[in-house]
Amino acid sequence: MKKIWQKILQTYENWKYIVVVGYFLVSIIFVGNYTVTHVVKNNHVIHDLEEKIDRHKTDYQIFKEKIRVYRQDQDSLEHIAREKYMMKLPNEDIYQFEEDLKKR
Repeated sequence: MKKIWQKILQTYENWKYIVVVGYFLVSIIFVGNYTVTHVVKNNHVIHDLEEKIDRHKTDYQIFKEKIRVYRQDQDSLEHIAREKYMMKLPNEDIYQFEEDLKKR
């Protein structure tokens, strides 16, 4: 009987380290706020946001150039005011065609 208990205890002593390490690995991977799965998901989110920032930077540069052109060239500013915002001078009339309305 003593030999059986010694064998069981020896087996348990070897397995307890494996169980503790396994529990530790499972808790790191699947449990808590800072798990591997959360880190991977957050890295994807960060990557997507960095791509968005790059797109917005290029859009910003394009709009900045348009603003510079509009400030320097009164004709282009007048063109935008007439075409986009339907503005007119006091002594003018505006005519719209159905084809133009369908494009908008």
